Amino acid sequence: MSRKPRDSTKRKRRWLPIVIIVAVALVAGSLGLLAWRALSAGQSMMNAENPRTTETVTGSTQRQTVTASGTFAPRNAGYLSFPTPGKVTSVQVKVGDRVTKDEVLARIDTADLRSAVTVAEAEVEAAQEQLDQAVKDKAGAATIAAARAGVESARQQLRLAEHNLEKATLRSTLDGVVAAVNIKKGTQSGQGAGSTDPGNSEAEFDPGMGSGMDPGGSDPGASGLGDTASRAAAADIVVVDPGRWIVDIAISSNDIGLIKKGQTATVTATGSSKKLQAFVRTIGVIGSSGTGAVTFPATIEIRGKHSGLYIGGTNTVTITVKKHKNVLTVPTIAIEEIDGQTMVTKVVDGTDQQVPVKLGETFGNRTQILDGLAAGDEIVYYGLPER
Repeated sequence: MSRKPRDSTKRKRRWLPIVIIVAVALVAGSLGLLAWRALSAGQSMMNAENPRTTETVTGSTQRQTVTASGTFAPRNAGYLSFPTPGKVTSVQVKVGDRVTKDEVLARIDTADLRSAVTVAEAEVEAAQEQLDQAVKDKAGAATIAAARAGVESARQQLRLAEHNLEKATLRSTLDGVVAAVNIKKGTQSGQGAGSTDPGNSEAEFDPGMGSGMDPGGSDPGASGLGDTASRAAAADIVVVDPGRWIVDIAISSNDIGLIKKGQTATVTATGSSKKLQAFVRTIGVIGSSGTGAVTFPATIEIRGKHSGLYIGGTNTVTITVKKHKNVLTVPTIAIEEIDGQTMVTKVVDGTDQQVPVKLGETFGNRTQILDGLAAGDEIVYYGLPER
């Protein structure tokens, strides 16, 4: 009797479910490992972005500040023009030249000015003769008074004519640098860079200099950069002191009551981290609502001399309006609202405990603690420590 051979196909089928189960388990294990690694990586990134940070509470001096944007302008500038129109006979400087006070910058033709002096002298002589005749004739008091007024008027015209002749030579009013030249030889003076005269198309202007305070007494803080530019364009020649600077700013109506003349400030040019020491020089009392909100003009003067600044260059001004000494503060990110209470996490005997606190003023990214913490307490929060 012969034995039937075993069916190998049935044997393979018995092992198939086991193989599938093992394969599924391996795949699931791999996926689980990948998920765990991804979760761990994500947790590590979160911990890197929000690390556990501890800090000891201490008292410090905090400053209440007001911040505004501004533009640079030179502290001293002379907008120089001939008092009367005339043909320019010489221009002895160009933009960028250094000049000294009273140095000759340009001249205009004096023929007409000399004639004006001659005419004015003759008018004074004629007016004086009329007065002498009125006195000699014993004319009435009104007639003599009118004759005397005529003499004074003629003398005033003579003084003006002599002044114009003297000023036919344009001189610098300060030591500085030539910032704008709006005239050239052969053209008429007094037309400025904005003139439509085609002969004046080569007028020079250096935006890195020029504008600010006229030595004649006008205050650059009383007008903005636009007005300064207009004055520079209207002048025949502009000379500035490039070392001393001011900043024109606008203060909001909410902050104007905090600003006082003489308060310390810092000025940081756009793109720079260097803080220039400054102070509040002038505060305007007439508001402007050109942008919708009412603002008030103020001028900040930078202490000392500085190079590398440019007219119209933008900056940020920070004015210290109040100092608070020995104030307890914590990073604002350490403060939490829990169940309607303001809380900070305090470390007590190595254990984190949330304690209620009473808040005061905010100073930048720190907040004053009035109650709930004391100097020497250790707090904990999650986030990057302050720099």
